[in-house]
Amino acid sequence: MEMQTVDESTTLISTIVSFTAIQDQISNTLSINFPKAQEVIVNRSKARITDSKGNVIWKGSLEKKVTSENTLSFKFGKDWLNKKGTQPYTIEWETNVLVCSPTGNYVWPTCLSGNINSVKYLGLRVFADNEFREKIETNLEVSSRLMDQSSGLSGVVWELSNYRTKKAWQYTKPIENPFVKISF
Repeated sequence: MEMQTVDESTTLISTIVSFTAIQDQISNTLSINFPKAQEVIVNRSKARITDSKGNVIWKGSLEKKVTSENTLSFKFGKDWLNKKGTQPYTIEWETNVLVCSPTGNYVWPTCLSGNINSVKYLGLRVFADNEFREKIETNLEVSSRLMDQSSGLSGVVWELSNYRTKKAWQYTKPIENPFVKISF
């Protein structure tokens, strides 16, 4: 997930969710929650499903409808997976969303929901000015610092591995209840 401040009232949030599953383990809905905001505009929501040999089983644009709880969902049918291909399947979902006049708090990684037992890798990159970054609370160490060449904004990255409900690893250190809380 990447967050970039566009101006003082607009934030661009981009996500790429990629996971591997076998047909029996697949839930038919995966959701991403976005911050509470005056308006949430979905620029892109697309997905691709490939089989274990890399053959594309399905790809296309998805519905760009955000619920009243500011949630965007990817509903995929098991019938897509019955057509062809060898298991396990790799499912990739990419989104690009503008959040206008966000309010309240936004907590990562709890923004992702669905029938997910374990996530191998999670990353959050935030590109913003220092004032915005001072509103961030976390119990994680910064994994790296970056500079966005197009906007000139500096950024910080947090990375987790083997995330299961309330436990994860950062580098070789176990983390209980990992969080990054952003106050708008």
